Amino acid sequence: RVHGEYKFYQASNVLLSQIVNMSMEYVYDFSAIQCAFSQIKYQSNPGSYIVIHPPGCPSDDPDQPRTFRVDVNPHNRKWEDMLQALECEMGPVFVVYDLVYTLHMGGNRRAHVMLEWRPSGDSYIVAKSIAGHLGVHDFLVAQDACDVPSGSVLKTVSNGAAMGIH
Repeated sequence: RVHGEYKFYQASNVLLSQIVNMSMEYVYDFSAIQCAFSQIKYQSNPGSYIVIHPPGCPSDDPDQPRTFRVDVNPHNRKWEDMLQALECEMGPVFVVYDLVYTLHMGGNRRAHVMLEWRPSGDSYIVAKSIAGHLGVHDFLVAQDACDVPSGSVLKTVSNGAAMGIH
């Protein structure tokens, strides 16, 4: 199945995604990310997040999938606490945050937000492939905490319909 610049396929019981960039072709193993995302997606408490570190240099074998290192932070955290924890990250790293907010009309909504922290070079290609693979539609880019205050994140995610983050 071809969708935009991504090709998804099943190989040896591990979900892989093949990303074509210029004349180079990389194969990424998303299984660790999918497992970590499932932990925060189905958790009853909001505020969890995962930090995804991109793979290092590719191996000599181009068919060998590149794996990500994923840190899961399952505890309730505020957006500001998550940003403070990211300050020590050199980047680029990718964060998926479990956000719950209250609507002006009443009721709560839950969304997952992808944050590309301190991007460099063509890291946006990897970030967009992760977001597409996980089905995360809200995507932000930040160099530091000032770039993504909780108010602007809330306005972006809710299209202006939210009044507060849980």
